[in-house]
Amino acid sequence: MGGTAGAIAAAQASQQDYTAGGGVQTLAVPGGGTSAAAQLIKKGPGRLQNIVVTALASSAGWTLYDGTSAAGTIIGIVPATATKGLVIQLNMPVVFGIYASPDSSAAPPFTVSFN
Repeated sequence: MGGTAGAIAAAQASQQDYTAGGGVQTLAVPGGGTSAAAQLIKKGPGRLQNIVVTALASSAGWTLYDGTSAAGTIIGIVPATATKGLVIQLNMPVVFGIYASPDSSAAPPFTVSFN
């Protein structure tokens, strides 16, 4: 079994119950000013748990994908109207990885929890 079917089967075979948790890893993703840039947060299967916005958004947000680029399935969005302290609970399964792509360099910084 290869390709997408193989990756999905591998993810299902390694499923762990993280539904009650907030993730076992965190990563601060920079943003604001000119520092927001696309970033690969995790490679491989797991779960995108929560996002905490750590500064006020100005006019841009983020899109998070199940993949290693901005071409995967959308699994989360930080809206351009996000306020500092906003917690976005996602609990989304991930097959290929977690990739964050800003709408522009003005997107706010955030911390993400994942498995």
